[in-house]
Amino acid sequence: MKFLSILILVFLSAQEFFPQVNFTSSNLPIVVINTEGKTILDEPKINAFMGIIFNGDGIINYITDPFNNYEGKIGIEIRGSSSQLFPKKQYGFETWDDDGEDLDVSLLGFPEESDWILSAPYSDKTLLRNVLTYKIANDLGRYASRTKFCELVLNGEYMGVYILMEKIKRDKNRVNIKKLEAEDIAGDKLTGGYIIKIDKQEGTVTGGWNSPSWNYNNGNRKVYYQYEYPSGDDLTTEQINYIQSFILNFETVLYGSGSDKPFGGYYDIIDIDSFIDFFIVNETAKNVDGYRLSTFLYKNRESEGGKLNLGPVWDFNLAYGNANYDDGWKTEGWEVFYDNNSYWRTPFWAMKLMDNSIFKNRFAKRWNELRSTVLSSNYLNTFIDSTTSDFEQARIRNFEKWNVLDSAVWPNYFVGETYEEEIDYLKDWLINRLNWIDENVSQIYSSVEWKNEDEIYTENKYSFSVNDFVSNINNVDSVTFFVNTSTAQIKTQNDSIYITANSDYEVLLRGIAWRDNKKVDFSPAYLIKNGITSVEEKTNTINSEYSLSQNYPNPFNPTTTISFTIPNVEDANFAPSTLKVFDVLGREVATLVNEYKSAGTYKVEFDASSAGGGLSSGIYFYTITSGKFFATKKMLLIK
Repeated sequence: MKFLSILILVFLSAQEFFPQVNFTSSNLPIVVINTEGKTILDEPKINAFMGIIFNGDGIINYITDPFNNYEGKIGIEIRGSSSQLFPKKQYGFETWDDDGEDLDVSLLGFPEESDWILSAPYSDKTLLRNVLTYKIANDLGRYASRTKFCELVLNGEYMGVYILMEKIKRDKNRVNIKKLEAEDIAGDKLTGGYIIKIDKQEGTVTGGWNSPSWNYNNGNRKVYYQYEYPSGDDLTTEQINYIQSFILNFETVLYGSGSDKPFGGYYDIIDIDSFIDFFIVNETAKNVDGYRLSTFLYKNRESEGGKLNLGPVWDFNLAYGNANYDDGWKTEGWEVFYDNNSYWRTPFWAMKLMDNSIFKNRFAKRWNELRSTVLSSNYLNTFIDSTTSDFEQARIRNFEKWNVLDSAVWPNYFVGETYEEEIDYLKDWLINRLNWIDENVSQIYSSVEWKNEDEIYTENKYSFSVNDFVSNINNVDSVTFFVNTSTAQIKTQNDSIYITANSDYEVLLRGIAWRDNKKVDFSPAYLIKNGITSVEEKTNTINSEYSLSQNYPNPFNPTTTISFTIPNVEDANFAPSTLKVFDVLGREVATLVNEYKSAGTYKVEFDASSAGGGLSSGIYFYTITSGKFFATKKMLLIK
């Protein structure tokens, strides 16, 4: 309570008087909101009117001009957590039709939607930190909220400079993943799309769950994952079980000693490049809330890639040296490894990834490439200078309204006497931060240019050249190749890859690059279809009349039905047919069939509750070998 009392006193001292500002025109869009005397609450949204005047970039907008960008109803509420104590409030609003229903519209040139945010930079006296961050993320090729500076008039009172922003939502123009319907409870549709977040729970109505996310340095930490899309109220039991099981599998793999094994490692679960870009943005800004708060993750359907993505980035008002706690003002140190020992801590998997040799190498490669382009000091300084020049008159009015320059506002570390001093501090801090990361990221990184990941090798041959998979190699000692099944064997010799098998097969092959006895890169998983039973037999092909499938349900709990077909061909008499189930570590957990089978279609029930003493939730693989036919497929157990 002592901290809260001090905080309130700071706000009260800053609130001694907020003068009325003579506001008639702006080179920024003008947003006018009228609540007709109603008080805007934290929740629920209240009915209000909004009009926007925007005559185009570079054209002066007058408060007496007609509303020409939007004119109509909105539902509006106060948003944020600690920022709600600031006198300058930030708002979330929905555009509504006459019946109070969501109305998708385009505001200030943004793609049509109904959910919007009016962000109110207050402790960030540059007014730039969020805009700068989302610019960086966009330049990295990642979606981040579009932003547009504007000036707000609320119930006839000038309220200063605001930033119109998009709320993070599933949308083809925002987080572009498949829509998840209530009836999507099985098969591919169940697997996406989902948006979850790690954040404070105050005010959330989306629901969530505590995951057993282990402490990187022993002990336990419970990370609370919130359902962002769909909300907890809209999710079915099957969907809740699926996404919780998927995240648990992600954490289990990352926690294990084989997290970067050739198959079943973390890079089969996550989009590693999205994680690296997220880390780069957070570390560039040294965001004190990074990783542990305002952190979003999303997952699309398996048919659309299906991997877990980290992002979009969100909420950087306290970044770039703007926090006087948790070493937030320092330009040195990795934020991902900072442990503030608070209730909200960095998930272990973020630290585990940053300690992984493959992840670090990818981070170094990406970082060094970006430093000569969108993360160069000149590029970032030019953006800061041009942006501040564009809204000079508006920001002068903003600080007439909110007289916080030369005053400490929580949690400022630096307090400039003028706006120019605040900008100089930001630019100097950013340059020093970039230089520190340069000094602590290897300038020599390993790089492998792998061939097209969608390419399927179907040649009837038993050997390949390394050049079939690799175009270029830099700073790599060696590349080794692996297959995903014990029914095929692989060896490399003199830059050639030899594959043999006991039957016709369809296997995945992956390359791993090594430097200084550490894994530094990995290839896509190449699908190899072949018909070799030995190095002498080169012409056999897979008989397409064989089949293997999981009939229903998938995911399952605890039983499911697996079917397979044995055709009327001579191959079927060569050896018994076997149907086995393996876990993600390649351990056999059940043998369902091991006998000679005549031609026909067979159905076998698999009961996970009796296999191996009872199996836990997770991904499993079922594999059939029959004559020269081999196939393996994935299924998901959710309890």
